[in-house]
Amino acid sequence: MKTDVQINKSEKSYLFRFNKRVYVYLISVLLASLFWFLNALEKTYFVFVHFPVTYTGIPAGKMVLNELPPQVKIQISGKGFNLLPITLLNKNNKLSIDFSQVEFNKKSEEIYRISASDLIEQVKNDIPSNVKINTLNPDTIFLHLNEKYSKTVPVKPLFHAVFKDQFSFSDTLKITPSHIKLYGHKKELDKINVLYTDSFYIKYPEKKLTVNVGLQTISGHLELETNKVEIVIPIEKLTEKKIRVPVQAINLPDTIQIKTFPQWIELSLLVPLSKYDAIDESQIELTVDYLEYSEKKKSRLLVKIQKKPEFVIINHTKPEKVEFIVKRK
Repeated sequence: MKTDVQINKSEKSYLFRFNKRVYVYLISVLLASLFWFLNALEKTYFVFVHFPVTYTGIPAGKMVLNELPPQVKIQISGKGFNLLPITLLNKNNKLSIDFSQVEFNKKSEEIYRISASDLIEQVKNDIPSNVKINTLNPDTIFLHLNEKYSKTVPVKPLFHAVFKDQFSFSDTLKITPSHIKLYGHKKELDKINVLYTDSFYIKYPEKKLTVNVGLQTISGHLELETNKVEIVIPIEKLTEKKIRVPVQAINLPDTIQIKTFPQWIELSLLVPLSKYDAIDESQIELTVDYLEYSEKKKSRLLVKIQKKPEFVIINHTKPEKVEFIVKRK
């Protein structure tokens, strides 16, 4: 009968022989793979490499009309040994085109043309001489230029605000910059008269806000002086103020005059606390329209608000319509 010691020795001997066979097998596989890889590198391959392109030297006072390719795709061929460094270091490949060193196309002084031979000349330092350059995509790069014009347009904010009771704007919005200069083709500039911000939303504000917001994308090949603005939105608690404002008649013939009853209208206003004392009747204009009588035969004329400070809310008008008498001068 075998003892425990004899069994343990037998197991250790078996494990040693098994591990030895595994090591031999793994080394054989590794060597075979290495020989296969070295043999594969002796073969000729066709591969693609990508060269990101940067553009410099665009003439001052000119603008680019066409879209320039961001990269050039190059098919190369060669032995695996020679291709391996290029493909492994592909991220370092770069192509820089300086248009100040490129001649004009003979057909037009507004067009630059970089041919395949020019591109190959640019990349040859990054590709060994024993590697063949087969194709380039694109094989020619054109730069279409035109005179760069400028135009300054105002910025308009697009936003929606929801206020708590007794809160609102306390002054006009301050936009910085309030106007932005555009550069581009004259025909495209003529179509743009205003720039709008991206829309945004504010809810229940109780004090002044400062918002940085981008501008909406515009079509065409136009350049913007900046693509974002800062908007200061003054917000304040409102309080009630009552004032009396005279009524004026509009659209009166030279030979006619109107007298309204009453001649003064009582207004209930909501105004910012900080501007309570500054608001008076001179900042508000109320009118009645003679045409309501002459054309529509109205017996009472509607009082309309023609002018008021932007931050003032007219809560109530008393009366909303007035009686009148018409006199000839």
